[in-house]
Amino acid sequence: MPVIHPGIDIDASGREQLKKLNLSAKAYQFDTRKTMVLSRRYIGYLPQSYIQQELNNGEIRIIQPSSLTYQFNLSLVYKKPPKEVNKVDLLKKAFAKAFEFIWLY
Repeated sequence: MPVIHPGIDIDASGREQLKKLNLSAKAYQFDTRKTMVLSRRYIGYLPQSYIQQELNNGEIRIIQPSSLTYQFNLSLVYKKPPKEVNKVDLLKKAFAKAFEFIWLY
């Protein structure tokens, strides 16, 4: 099956997983990858928290979760202090909700 991959450099465990697959397309954003997976023409890696609703609805399923998985770090970079504090705070809250993580300073 064709695989959509991140298109960025990922850690060694992620690279090992991708070596096993038919890499056919790349997309840097989760939204694009999720749309391509939902098209049923590709499979790919996405954070489970990001696709939980689609999993619950049966639109997406996880294939071989015990062997085809890897952990990754997600980073959000912003100026400190930011020019527009409210916008940065809003974005940080949205990321924390979507990806279920805690901010490290």
